[in-house]
Amino acid sequence: MATKRGFRVRLSTPSAPLNTVPRRGRVAIAAAIATCLVAAAPAFADTGGVYFDGRANAAAGDPAHLFNGSFTGGFNVGIADRVMPNLTSGGFNTALGYTALFFNTTGDDNTASGGNALINNTSGNNNVATGVAALGNNTDGDSNVAVGFEAATDSEHGSANTAVGFQALRKNDTGSLDVATGYQSLMNNTDGTDNVATGYQSLLGNTHGDANVATGVGALSDNTNGHDNVALGNDALPLNTTGDHNIAVGSQAGQNLDTGDENIDIGNQGKNGEAGTIRIGDNDQTAAFLAGVNGTSLNGPTQRVLINANGQLGTAKSGAAKPLSAAAGRRLAAEVRRLQRQNRQQAKEIRALRAQGA
Repeated sequence: MATKRGFRVRLSTPSAPLNTVPRRGRVAIAAAIATCLVAAAPAFADTGGVYFDGRANAAAGDPAHLFNGSFTGGFNVGIADRVMPNLTSGGFNTALGYTALFFNTTGDDNTASGGNALINNTSGNNNVATGVAALGNNTDGDSNVAVGFEAATDSEHGSANTAVGFQALRKNDTGSLDVATGYQSLMNNTDGTDNVATGYQSLLGNTHGDANVATGVGALSDNTNGHDNVALGNDALPLNTTGDHNIAVGSQAGQNLDTGDENIDIGNQGKNGEAGTIRIGDNDQTAAFLAGVNGTSLNGPTQRVLINANGQLGTAKSGAAKPLSAAAGRRLAAEVRRLQRQNRQQAKEIRALRAQGA
């Protein structure tokens, strides 16, 4: 370990202005100052010291707490009062700020900027934390990016998460592959994975839900365990808690749904408790057009599509045929014979009229 100690040089005011000194004299003064700088006895500066060694490690801060005397890592850089004092073999780390990467021992390729950023990281690799306490409790999670005050600060073991914004993914513990962009987005997530939250408090209450996509202010904000939901729009699906496989598109779309599954609400607020329902538009729409229907022929049996007073589409129910009783059968046979006789009589009259016309 090699330490270059700081020093101070006090320059006194010359008795005569420098521009009055002959050029040869000015050269002599400059040479003298340079000699003093080179030969000055090393001493700690009042504000700290600088460290560097043959393994390309460099640090500036409190000279008593720049790395330690036994670490073997290389290419580490730090600026703070204490720079990675617990490092053992970790390399290619950068720590800027009070206690940033303080407990890191074997973690590699981490960048921490801000007070307490990645402070508890020990063996996690390839993490980037920018902001006070960003990824502060990460211990062995890898490939995380946290930007903002307390972004993903409670995440300990999660990997491949991206948190950008004030307290985004703040309480995440083991959840991985989550993306949170916006103030307190996915803030309460603990072990949910594969979620994407973009917007102020989007997926705010999610704890265990997986594979949700929320884009917009407050989108899916109350979701806790629901999975595979898509909410696009401000306050889309805001009350959904445990419902799965719902799709809501538009501002306040699906805002009445809470636990139902398999719903699709486009420009519609939906209805509480329903499942497997598609709703498109609301009372503001007075006409509907669907391309690809008119003029298109269908193969095989077809049914007529009907619409009721509530706007629900469906097909007519066909009543089940009932067997005829013996009496009803006799009456039907008699009616058929009567119609046959009537047809024969009408045919006879038609022939007679044609003969008269001829």
